Parts: sequence; structure tokens; C-alpha cells
Amino acid sequence: MVKENYVWEVSDLARGFGRQEDLITLVGSVLAVAKGDKGVLTTIAQSQNVLEDFLDAINKLEIEDVYKQHLMGDFKQKISKSHTSIFVKILIVTEKYLKDFSTEELYEMVISILDVNGRDIFATPNSISEIAINYLMDGVNPEHTFHDGTVGYGVSAVKYAEKNEQSQLFLQDLNKNAILSLRLRLFMKDLSANLAIGDIIQHPAFVENEQLMQFDRVYMTPPFGLRLGGDLQEDMTQDKYNRFVYGVPPRSQGDLAFVSCGLSATKSDGKAAFLLPAGVLFRGGPEKVIRQNLIDFDVIEAVVALPSSLHSYTSINTVLVLCNKNKVESRKGKVLMIDAEDFGVNNRKETILGEQDIQKISEIILLGQEIDEVSRFVASEEIKLAQLTPNKYIVKKVAHSSEFGNLIFNMDELENIEMKPLSQFVEFYRGFNVPTKDENADGELGVLKISDIQNGEIQYNSITRYSITNNAKVDNYRIQKGDVLLSIRGVNRKVAVFNRDKKDILMSQNFSGMRCNESLNPRFLQLYLESPVAQYYLDSYTTGTTIMNVSLKDLKNLPIPVMSLEEQEKIITVFDEEQKKLTEELKRIEARQKELKLEAYAAIGIDKAFTIQ
Repeated sequence: MVKENYVWEVSDLARGFGRQEDLITLVGSVLAVAKGDKGVLTTIAQSQNVLEDFLDAINKLEIEDVYKQHLMGDFKQKISKSHTSIFVKILIVTEKYLKDFSTEELYEMVISILDVNGRDIFATPNSISEIAINYLMDGVNPEHTFHDGTVGYGVSAVKYAEKNEQSQLFLQDLNKNAILSLRLRLFMKDLSANLAIGDIIQHPAFVENEQLMQFDRVYMTPPFGLRLGGDLQEDMTQDKYNRFVYGVPPRSQGDLAFVSCGLSATKSDGKAAFLLPAGVLFRGGPEKVIRQNLIDFDVIEAVVALPSSLHSYTSINTVLVLCNKNKVESRKGKVLMIDAEDFGVNNRKETILGEQDIQKISEIILLGQEIDEVSRFVASEEIKLAQLTPNKYIVKKVAHSSEFGNLIFNMDELENIEMKPLSQFVEFYRGFNVPTKDENADGELGVLKISDIQNGEIQYNSITRYSITNNAKVDNYRIQKGDVLLSIRGVNRKVAVFNRDKKDILMSQNFSGMRCNESLNPRFLQLYLESPVAQYYLDSYTTGTTIMNVSLKDLKNLPIPVMSLEEQEKIITVFDEEQKKLTEELKRIEARQKELKLEAYAAIGIDKAFTIQ
């Protein structure tokens, strides 16, 4: 008998009973009733009062009354007399599988297979849980307390409890079904925990004498990108537990609110771990203020940038932020930056971290290992603008170029070349954010987009026209002949020189415009910006989660070789002449290739069946 088939059989039977998370709770109730009472499901299935007898069995479970009441209430709401025959089949199928598997085994399979991931709750990948738990277990006493205020279905919490049998668990989540499911899982595994249903931000459950309880270890995987209401933000500024001492997050991004809640519940010698979207490491505004305060309080011990596609339910890049309120002396005033984005194996759908990867990352964290291109300690004063993205501080010497393949960089060689910041040769201007509603084929202005640049050349005939209604400052965005345009948003950066006398073309907000002074040739700048060296620099300063972006400040600091205008023009002349010859030769080869195919078609006898216009 195949264990996975139990999930599919029960799922097919229970269609129409509600959402999948309702099914998880229902099946959990059935399996909990069957725990330690072999044959009870068969007995209930044959009784004259199936539903009533099942409710009575739930009421006899050795769990807290509040959860029994929730389970019985949900059962009455979802299962009516008309469902009795279907429910009997579920009992019989379950009894059949219990001949080969335990209730615990079947329920773990239900949890792992059914898709319970959503915006407000999702299962943490096991590999991430392992890394976080390894960090939290280091140096902890066997008898200690553990808290998770966004516990969900308890994937990480259960794993933690199984590895720390003497720990006391204090778990909370807003999702009632998740807590009910977790209570049933713990019951089947003979594990205990203090559970609570509620919003950790608005109603922290574990309070004693009007003071937040403090825990030895804290771990949270909050819902990504939670929006905060205006009233909630106001409440945070007056929080009676002073949980938001680091700052109040913006309304549109509430991720760091959970960090504040978690740290406020961490003992003065405790540790905390948070799985968060990568954007929390570099976004500006209130989040920048919070990060700076966390740095100033010296509570961040390590930041781990995780591989992309590690989660099957989201493409958002994620990070582990590991906090320690009592760092050892050698780690004070420092943050261990770890770039693990290249770890693991990608199977097209998602990235899998193997046991060796988990062990290696854990060793780096626990032993404080500094490894080239992977990890290094960064002093607090070195962290500028509260930027905590590891690749800001870890330089990788190997990169892949679509044109040249894998490249090994030795940027120290540039010390032999005179270089200056690009800002000394260029006047920068920004692009225009044009509304879609202003698009008009007969519009008086064109707006250059990234797609209008192909192979370093601007496709002037494809530029979209607009009738811009709000054009008070439109002159600030007009492109002039000789301007160099660099796309600064997105993965693939494009560069082109505007070589027309047109004065009716604007640049979109996806570009940075550069107007060279008399000492810099625009074509020379284009050639340099397309080079692996410039691209390597720009890659190292690119940040973003859904949209990658190069800041204007970093672009201004881009080092560029200092050469006389005569030397620049000589290089460009030689390059352009040879490029022209190669282009003409490629055209000749492509034409001959077509002729060769036509000759072959004629030999086959099919050439008369079509005509080339």
C-alpha cells in the first residue's frame, strides 16, 4: 500500500467540504480519534448515529477543551446529515491505511502533500528550517523556552520540538485552522506545547503580569509583504510593550514588524531567527531606519542570502536574518554576511539544498568562517545606508557572460590603470515615467523603452508615440544627439548612443541618461559600459527582489579608464571599421546560406511549390 495514495483517496471523497485547509483539519480529527484506539473508526462507521458518535469521540480526546470545541464546531459546520455516506467512506478508507501506517505517518503525508501555502500562511522549506534550528540550538540549555508567533502548520516548530525534547514551546498564529492542525499533529506525536490563536502584532498571547514573556529562542516566518493599516501603525507608536523600539515599518511592507515582535520576546541572552523577503535588507524609508537601529543595537549576528526558487510557492528571493542579544566578544560590532545564492541544485521548478549545503551554511554561521566569495564579517561602521544585502560586501571573482561565457575576474589589475568616477565626465539625467493612458500613435513625443534597443542600436522606427498631458517638465527628459543611454532596471542592461538630431524623443524611467563632456567620447563610453569589467561592477551594485535596479549614486561612482580624447577616438575608429567589415561579411554568409538551402530545395524538387516575395 502506498502512503501517498491515502491523501488522494480522501481528497477525492471530500470534494465540496470546503477549502483544503478545512480538509486538513477534518482528516486530522479522524486520525486523532483513531490514535491508540484500533478499530474505532470502523465502529463509528457502522453505528446508527455516525456524526454524533464521531463528535463524542472528539470530545474524549486528551487535548484542551478550547480546541475540542473548535474541532466540533467546525465539524458541525462542514458535515451535515447529507454528508454521512461520504464521511463513512472516509472513515473506512482511513481504517484501511491504518493497517500499514500510523496516524502520525498519514497526517504528516497529508500536511506535506496538500497545498496549504498562501499569502497569509505557508510551509517553510525543510532546508531553511534545518539551518535556522542549527543556529538556535547552538549553546542552548536542554531545558529552555521556544517561541514562534507565526507558527502556521508548525513545520519548523515540530522539527524543533523533536530535536529538543526538553524545550517548552509557546506557539501562536492568526490562522485558526493552522493552529487546530498543529494541535492534532502534536497530539499524534505525543508532543506538548502552549498554543494560541491570534495576531502576534495586535494581540501577543503570551503575557504575564502585563509584561511580555521572554523566551530563550525565537523563530518566525511571517507572511511576506503584509500591509499595515493606518490605525495599526498608530498603535505601534504607542505599543504598551515597547515592541517597536527599532521603528515602525511602512504601511505597504510590514515584514520588519515581526522582527520587532520577535526580538521584544527574546531574552537578553537569547537568539532569534527570521525568514524574510530580501527587500527588507535594502529598501529605504522607515525600513532603513529600523535596519540602522538594529545595527546600532548590535543584535544582528548574521545575514544569509538564500538561493532563488527555494520556495515552491513564491519566486521572491528570501534571506535568513539571525539575531543574538548576547554576542560573543569577537563578534560584537560585526555582521557575518553570507551569500549562499549559488548553493543547492536547481531542478527547473525549484532549488534544493542538500545535506552538505545545509551543513556547510550551518558551519559558516556557527564557526564564523570567512570564505572567499561566500562569507565575511563586516564591521558596523562599514555598513553604509543600512544596506544589509550580502553581495554588497562579498565580491565574486567568477561570473557568466552571455557573450564570453564564464569569466574569472581579477579587479586588482585595474590598479595599474588610471581610473576616475564616471561622474567627473558625465552629466546625468533621469527618465520620464509616462502614463500608459497617454499613448497615441499620432502623439507629438516619442518615449524610448528598453525594447527599442537591439544589439546596441536604437530602433528609431519602433519608438512609441505619446500625447503627454502633464508636460510641465518634459524638457528635462528630452534626449540630445550624443547622449549615452543605459538601462538601469531589469536583469539585462542595454547601452546605446542617441545619434539622431531628433528633439522629440524622451527617455523612459528605466534608463539613466548620460551627457558626456568634451573629454569623453560617447562611443567610447558605450564600448566601456558593455565591457565585462563595467558589467561586473554594475552587477555587484544591483539590488532588488522582483525588479533589479542600479542606483544613480552607484552609477556615478563607476570607475572609468582615463584616456585622452585622441586615444579614445583611435580605439573607436579601429573598432567600428572592423565591426563594419564583420557585419558585411555576416550578411554575405547569411545570403549564401539562403542560396544553399534554395539549391537543396531545387534538388529535392520542391522549389516550385513556393515563391519568395
